[in-house]
Amino acid sequence: ITIRWTPGHSGIPGNEEADVLAKDAAKGETSPTHLLPQSLCHRKSPRTLPRSKSAIKQKFTQREKTRQKAIFKASPRAAMTLQIDPSLPSASFLKL
Repeated sequence: ITIRWTPGHSGIPGNEEADVLAKDAAKGETSPTHLLPQSLCHRKSPRTLPRSKSAIKQKFTQREKTRQKAIFKASPRAAMTLQIDPSLPSASFLKL
């Protein structure tokens, strides 16, 4: 068996320029404003990005689960219920 590395993007127009731009971005250098999409041009800070809807939802869900667990553990029935099933509150319980 012979294993050879084959550059997948060699010879493709624009690839070298894309590599240079990607490395610049990784170093923290920003793109010229006129090359950015309209949604990114008028930001308060060039280093801030628009908020991700899925990231906001994920953070909200995690905070809500933490809050619901605290409510459950503070309830008068929690001590007895946890003796029966220490894994509570489960995800299905939290949906109630």
